[in-house]
Amino acid sequence: MEKAKTGIAKLDTMLKGGLPRGSTTLLEGPPGAGKSIFAQQFMLTGLKAGESCVYICVDDPPEMIRQRMREFGWDPAKYEESGLLAFVDCFSWRIGGSEERNVMMDMSYDRITDVIREARASLKKTASQRAVIDSMTMLVPQMKMDDALRFLSWLKARSVQFPMKCSIWLAHKTSMTTQQYSVLLDNVGGVIETRFKEEPESLIREVRVTAMPFAAPLPRWIPYTINKGGLQLSV
Repeated sequence: MEKAKTGIAKLDTMLKGGLPRGSTTLLEGPPGAGKSIFAQQFMLTGLKAGESCVYICVDDPPEMIRQRMREFGWDPAKYEESGLLAFVDCFSWRIGGSEERNVMMDMSYDRITDVIREARASLKKTASQRAVIDSMTMLVPQMKMDDALRFLSWLKARSVQFPMKCSIWLAHKTSMTTQQYSVLLDNVGGVIETRFKEEPESLIREVRVTAMPFAAPLPRWIPYTINKGGLQLSV
């Protein structure tokens, strides 16, 4: 099975090359655990390899994502200009609009699928693709349940349709209903969990792989740090 490197070297080694292509991985954890940095590192790794990427911004506007990436020395501008990267703005409809090229103005099934198709069509044709949804925690509750079910089924079908595609969905399960989170699990192949806990004068972040297609899970919690290079496992 083809794999997509996450850019987190030791995690890629443990996963025997990275995340499986043709499937979606759910990245679960509380705010502050580093999920967005993980997703941006995953996206940048693909861009550097010449893969096209779509980043669907739900929790924050695209410009905030760009700014956070620049703080790590990851400038997305050159990839947007070269046609490898497109942001989809699913945030700004709540505040009255956006100047982004790919922007949602309502959270219906037809509109969101159309905008994602348009964003993908605007990119260079590449052999491999990546996609990030940041995050499902905010996206699913904003849609009618029937629309949400259709949308997740559509996303899953596209993974099968494009076997060299690799996607990450971010979520925080305790901020969703049991039904909403169960629907997510039904539509992904792998699950990576993150957590953090406060210690005197320190913050300990940990990750584990609880499910992964065609691979044994890695149920042990593994500490990781976040620095200017992104996420690094402490093993």
